Amino acid sequence: MFPIISSWLAIILTFVGFYPYIKSILQGDTKPHLFSWIMGLSQV
Repeated sequence: MFPIISSWLAIILTFVGFYPYIKSILQGDTKPHLFSWIMGLSQV
């Protein structure tokens, strides 16, 4: 039971942590570097 709860908690915290960054990108305040997109997509 603990591994399932901790996995869901990690997923939720990841989305909470990335929310301000994604919001900033969508508003046009932040322009991510191409390298960060390549590295991010290669991890999927």
